[in-house]
Amino acid sequence: MATHSELLLTPKEAAQFLGIPLGTLAQWRSQRRGPPYIKLEERLVRYRRSDLEEYLSGHLVETSQFGGVPIAVRITGA
Repeated sequence: MATHSELLLTPKEAAQFLGIPLGTLAQWRSQRRGPPYIKLEERLVRYRRSDLEEYLSGHLVETSQFGGVPIAVRITGA
């Protein structure tokens, strides 16, 4: 079973998980944007890993491989 320390990430850990600068995450919080967070005290912020994963899933852009254009491949012997 996962412990709370494994489930709750610091802002630095959350930024690394998302692949964004820590300052961007702080800016999003001040603008009420980005993934949900937990504010335990005035300056103690944590993120649930599950919320970060859901946030990323919500921003998934589906594409069709090769833009839907069929690609012909010719295999030649040497």
